[in-house]
Amino acid sequence: MTRARDVANLIGSGNYSSTTFTATAGQTAFTISHTQGFVQVFMNGLLLDETVDYTSNGSAVTLTSGAAAGDEIEVVAYNTFSVGDALPKSGGTMTGALTVSGSNGELLNVSSTTGSELAVYVDGNEISFRADADNDDNNTVMTFDLDGSEKIRITNDGLHLGGTGSANAIDDYEEGTWTANLQAPPSGITNSAATSSLNRYTKIGNVVFVQGVLSINNDSSSAAIVINGLPFTSASATGAAGGQISRYSNGLMYSPYIGQNSSQVMFYVSNNTGNWDSLQYNEVSSAYFHYNIYYSTDA
Repeated sequence: MTRARDVANLIGSGNYSSTTFTATAGQTAFTISHTQGFVQVFMNGLLLDETVDYTSNGSAVTLTSGAAAGDEIEVVAYNTFSVGDALPKSGGTMTGALTVSGSNGELLNVSSTTGSELAVYVDGNEISFRADADNDDNNTVMTFDLDGSEKIRITNDGLHLGGTGSANAIDDYEEGTWTANLQAPPSGITNSAATSSLNRYTKIGNVVFVQGVLSINNDSSSAAIVINGLPFTSASATGAAGGQISRYSNGLMYSPYIGQNSSQVMFYVSNNTGNWDSLQYNEVSSAYFHYNIYYSTDA
């Protein structure tokens, strides 16, 4: 069956080439290189049906019935093409790196009505995270899994390690240096190590780890030695004691102590009566202390 030629019905929209032959009486074969299945044949402007009016094999088009002398045979050969580097919506495999760019801070938006896990496989090992696994926007949870086992969880309580409860959550981490200032020191007393790089702290959750140095000259004052300037005030319900090493302090080992709701460090030693004595300026001679202490904070 033949149809009038309609350019709008040409196959596809890719590049093509058109070759026109003038047939001899009874001619059936017309030699032309083409991709089989990507060809159209017209006789005197009428589109022929493949398999009914002609066949093709990639190198020639053969009419089912011989042409009449002078018939115009036009063969339109289309160049095949494919969409490069495309994955179907149903899924597929990518072999190279993926770079995503976007606007307004949103680079990749993954949504699902049935699942909440995004999994990445590296050499057969699964690394995945799940966001809001319970689909409750009021209690968002993000977890990071390795080979199906949860390792890290993030909730409104903070970063969870070793468990999923609030007791396993770390909501703060900080580290830095602090300045150890003597409280109301007697005239002539200085702490040459007040801003030493050894005065450092690390805060993990509500626990603060502090280290510091104290270097002072001697004095006849009986005032207690008190250091101000802790990076965080201690908790209102607990105090803390630590350890220290010193020299030129009458041979006594004084323990650093932080009281409740305090930003001060004091030094104490047990006396012969079982009580505690505070370290005084007149008990040291160009003393040097290096101390460590950790304490709880409500901050």
